[in-house]
Amino acid sequence: MEYGLTEVSQWLDAHKDSGLIIHKEEDGDFDQIELRLEKVSRGRLKEKDPDDYVPAETLLLHGDGTIIGEDIPAPLSQGVYEIPLTEGWKVEEIGNILHIQTDRASYAIQPKP
Repeated sequence: MEYGLTEVSQWLDAHKDSGLIIHKEEDGDFDQIELRLEKVSRGRLKEKDPDDYVPAETLLLHGDGTIIGEDIPAPLSQGVYEIPLTEGWKVEEIGNILHIQTDRASYAIQPKP
């Protein structure tokens, strides 16, 4: 089933106050984020970025978390994990995993077992 931003927010809201695991792949780099989701919000630019580098909309996942990459695990900066929603982003739920695909990265979000 394909989702829009409203359905993504509802899926995430259903997992508030519980643990999530986010797998991110960008340009061959892989990160895993463990997050205890407290709140979901959206960030929007007031004006279009002239260089098209900063997306007009960002999904913001608030909570305590840890980024587990190739280096030593690090705390989530400022308690917010950002998913930039570039033009043409797609979302699909398969089983209990929410897949978000943008032109920059792919994300797989699932409840922590």
